[in-house]
Amino acid sequence: MDDATGLAEALLGLDGFRVLEVSETPDEVCITVETTADLDGCPRCGVRALAKERRRVDIRDVPCFGRPARLIWMKRLWRCWDPDCEQTTWTEGSPHVPARAVLTVRAGAEATRQVGELALPVAVVAKELGVCS
Repeated sequence: MDDATGLAEALLGLDGFRVLEVSETPDEVCITVETTADLDGCPRCGVRALAKERRRVDIRDVPCFGRPARLIWMKRLWRCWDPDCEQTTWTEGSPHVPARAVLTVRAGAEATRQVGELALPVAVVAKELGVCS
C-alpha cells in the first residue's frame, strides 16, 4: 500500500475490489471500483471464460466521511467460448453485493441495525444512505 490507490482500497474495506477513482459531489462521495478477479470459469461447463466488457452498476454503501457513498461498480460481463455450452454470457457477482441489490450487504446490515437497535426512523436512515430525496 505505497500509493493513494492502496490507501483508498484499505479505507473501502471490501475484499476483492480495487478502487479506480474517488470523486465527490456536494451530496455524496462516489467511489468507482472493479473486482480484482481476472479469471473465471463458466458456471455451466467450467471452460475458462473470457472477459467481454464492463457495465456500470450503482450501489449505495455505508456513509463515508459523514456523507452518503455511492459505489460505481464496473461489473464484468463474462463469455463462455465453448460452442456447445448454452450459458454464453453472465455477469460477475460478489458476496458483498447481492444480485440486483441497491445496497451493499454491509449497508443493509447497518440500516437494519440503526432502525432495529437504535429505533431511528426509516426516513432518517434512508437519507443517511442517500436512497431518498
